[in-house]
Amino acid sequence: MESSNDGIGIISLDGIVTGWTKGAGAKFMVIRPKKLIGKPVSILAPSDLRMKTISIDERVKKGEKISNF
Repeated sequence: MESSNDGIGIISLDGIVTGWTKGAGAKFMVIRPKKLIGKPVSILAPSDLRMKTISIDERVKKGEKISNF
């Protein structure tokens, strides 16, 4: 996963960032992506998308598949 240029984040079912690739740090322009570990993924979403992010978390908890968000 670390060798991928793609932005890959690992998010717990509680919406907490547990892992992060360098590509994800670049995509979200995060200088120190390791500081995101343990924080809610919703902090990365623009304010107008935070509720949608929380809604997606709920859908994932129900076992729904999410793509292209």
